[in-house]
Amino acid sequence: MCPYLFKGTPYEISSWAFSLIVGFIITVTLALIKRPKDFPVGRWQMFVAALFMACFGLIGSKLLFILLHWQFFIEKGYTSFRMIGYVSGRAFLGALIFELLAIFAFTKLRIRRKSFLKAGDYAISFIMLHQAFVRIGCFFTGCCYGRPTDLPWGCKFVATSPTVSRHPTQIYSALILVLTFIITRHIYKKNQPTGITFYSGLCMYGFFRFFVEILRTDSIQVFGAITLAQLAMLSLFAIGALAILIILLLQKYYRNA
Repeated sequence: MCPYLFKGTPYEISSWAFSLIVGFIITVTLALIKRPKDFPVGRWQMFVAALFMACFGLIGSKLLFILLHWQFFIEKGYTSFRMIGYVSGRAFLGALIFELLAIFAFTKLRIRRKSFLKAGDYAISFIMLHQAFVRIGCFFTGCCYGRPTDLPWGCKFVATSPTVSRHPTQIYSALILVLTFIITRHIYKKNQPTGITFYSGLCMYGFFRFFVEILRTDSIQVFGAITLAQLAMLSLFAIGALAILIILLLQKYYRNA
């Protein structure tokens, strides 16, 4: 693993932060290039919205991590400022929720309001792609690892147990996110009803991530072998699936009305 790049130089940066920044640049550039001609938000406004989302995502990921590990911080005697400044620890679901809140705020607090779902349909693919880069950063940092394995692609994470090969669940998650990006982009190009692409992204990610969580070792258990992260992913899947069903039923109803 390589937790830091350019170590020992004035340009030292964590692999996670580097992946975050590079991923942001690539995904935002791609989103601006691929913007449809009839999209209701201009490129400059999209760039501002992306910065807005990035800030909200960082805040949300940190807040959810603190909430999930509150007892750890209390036992260590951390103050509120030290909790926020704690270098390690982010929660993707917190980032996703706050990024969606940022999109909602951006579309509804403007003078000319836009449809949240139309913006979400376009943005969800690129949110997933950006998170794929972040997961690669997690892999190089050595966090979010999985259970021990004898499979040939098992990896040894020096910071935890350098002699034990573990599932590279960060890579599994990254592959799922890339797959979700590809499929949701395909759905978006098919001009499906508003909201279908957005909820499909949530549904697919929740479904696949549920199985990755089986291999994780750092999730909070709530019911036997079921973890809090798995319950969150099931909820994400259920919300997405239910929303898609409602949209399709409404479309059929109005078509026949």
